[in-house]
Amino acid sequence: MKRLTRRAALAALSAASFGPVAATTRAAAPEAGAAKHELFVVGPFCLGDWFKEYRERKKARRPIVAGAPDDAEIIESLNDCKLYVIDRRVWKDKDTVRFDDSQDAYPKLVAEGKLRHFWDEKGMNCTIWVTRLALAGSKTNHRTPPPFREASWNVAIDIRGEKATVVETASYAFMSDRPTSYDITGKLLLGQR
Repeated sequence: MKRLTRRAALAALSAASFGPVAATTRAAAPEAGAAKHELFVVGPFCLGDWFKEYRERKKARRPIVAGAPDDAEIIESLNDCKLYVIDRRVWKDKDTVRFDDSQDAYPKLVAEGKLRHFWDEKGMNCTIWVTRLALAGSKTNHRTPPPFREASWNVAIDIRGEKATVVETASYAFMSDRPTSYDITGKLLLGQR
């Protein structure tokens, strides 16, 4: 599988999810003395890996719902969903770059790839879909060169499973087990995913 670059990640985002982000970038008119805004991408992160860490922290052993495949198969399928952090930096002048702390709600968590996962076997069916991607909190440090940000994310999935005559549904919301730290260039800091 070909490695996905940050540039390709931005190109892969759907027009519907990327439209508001692109509109914000165009809004920064190149006037004399005006701040220059620039989007950047951190990632990809695999949803299946986050789900695996969640299940390990909870020491979950039983199937998530009736009719669901084992965790290894679910994790493999969820890894087809890639998560990216989109953030924005701003230059007040040519030498001073900062994270943009305006009211535009950056950073953002976005997903691309497989957002619905299906298993259909004789007598057993299971569907998992991503229902929410949200920022759970972030902290910015502009005092150290280069400036860096730590962000925690919350992901929710819904699951519906059938086995014979039993139908079960469940919702799981899980956070990254530690904040994702990255600098103003979009580089993940050491020890991070």
